[in-house]
Amino acid sequence: MANNAHLQSGHAWSLMIQNNIAMKLKKLGLTLNHPGPALIFSRCKYALQPSGVRVLRHLAARHNVPLSDRTGLVTYIDSLRLPNPNLLNGRNGGSKLRPYLLISRGAACNHCSFLSQSFKLVQRQLKHNHSNSDRNPHWLRDSVRNHANLQSWTQIGSRP
Repeated sequence: MANNAHLQSGHAWSLMIQNNIAMKLKKLGLTLNHPGPALIFSRCKYALQPSGVRVLRHLAARHNVPLSDRTGLVTYIDSLRLPNPNLLNGRNGGSKLRPYLLISRGAACNHCSFLSQSFKLVQRQLKHNHSNSDRNPHWLRDSVRNHANLQSWTQIGSRP
């Protein structure tokens, strides 16, 4: 019976620590994304590398976050075992926008899921993959959707 009370006490302590860390993450502007496991920093609007030490270094060097606000985060962030955001699957076109990720304007191919910030790159992709001589003279221009919302987990976009 005493052992069971000790286990319940340990569980309550663990939950209290987790809640404390969750509040600390929120205060610092760090958000755990679901689904798609990533730690997003709302000030930078991209996912951070999943190493606790690197996150703390980023917070200190780029944003002057005091040590007292960073205490206890390394172990917690490392325990999450988050994947490298450069290796996460790209965000699908038409997927729900994440409020904590940067939103960029770009262009999209109307024939497939190709997206880019460059209108010319989408046109080049169209010529290479969807060219057809039976189309009207404006098919290339009409096949690009402008003003597409683009988001990426990282500053430099997804890498296959």
